[in-house]
Amino acid sequence: MIREWARRRVLEPDRLHPVLVVERDGVVDGYAVCRIIDTPDDGLVRLAPPGRTGHLLSVGVTELARGRRVGGALVAAAAARLAAVGATRLSAGYVPRNPTAVPFWRGRGFVPRWTYWAGVVG
Repeated sequence: MIREWARRRVLEPDRLHPVLVVERDGVVDGYAVCRIIDTPDDGLVRLAPPGRTGHLLSVGVTELARGRRVGGALVAAAAARLAAVGATRLSAGYVPRNPTAVPFWRGRGFVPRWTYWAGVVG
């Protein structure tokens, strides 16, 4: 149950896996699900350089809340929360077919670094 998982993460915060929620009048306008990724300095080639990265796994804003800076506020709050536990850089993934994603992330200083491929087993 995704809702129960998210509810537990909000009510029982985990410093290395924060979930942030924006509400207005008791209605959720948006959320950000994050995690810390620690990359060792072991000489292997990895997606992230050595150190601590704050990764925004998912950021979502309801259609009614778009254009009211909810997404930007979530990313800023997530960045502050992740920096507080030692993140020195941020990463985020998005669905390329989402027409609002590219301008949103670029507008916050994010630049594309790699392509993530997915497949089906079987």
